[in-house]
Amino acid sequence: MSENSYTFTNWDEKTSSSEDGHSVAHAAVTFVYSGAITGTGTSNLLMHYRPDGTGTFIGLEQVTGTVDGRQGSFVLSHRGHYGPDGIHDEMAVVAGSATGDLTGWTGTLVADATEGQQEVPYSLTCP
Repeated sequence: MSENSYTFTNWDEKTSSSEDGHSVAHAAVTFVYSGAITGTGTSNLLMHYRPDGTGTFIGLEQVTGTVDGRQGSFVLSHRGHYGPDGIHDEMAVVAGSATGDLTGWTGTLVADATEGQQEVPYSLTCP
């Protein structure tokens, strides 16, 4: 197991529109974090799939748990892309969204994974 990683326990995706090989989909995803962040996140992602198999995604995720032992919750914004080399996801804590012992906390996460990878390592940067 990576020092900082997440897995997803639920991925419920539905295509909302498709035209000329381009499609737009929505996914409700549940993430489980370990490492510096320990907890569970519930997200809503919007994806654009291109005919060549690449795509982009954006989304928001409510995470509840601990960060370096401090209890609370926060919202992450997701922005990323995927293709034959895998997935790249850049996440940032939404300003003012942290609660509990995390009130005022900010940070960014970056995750890269290959297709089908179950455990995804992430790096965490806190100012």
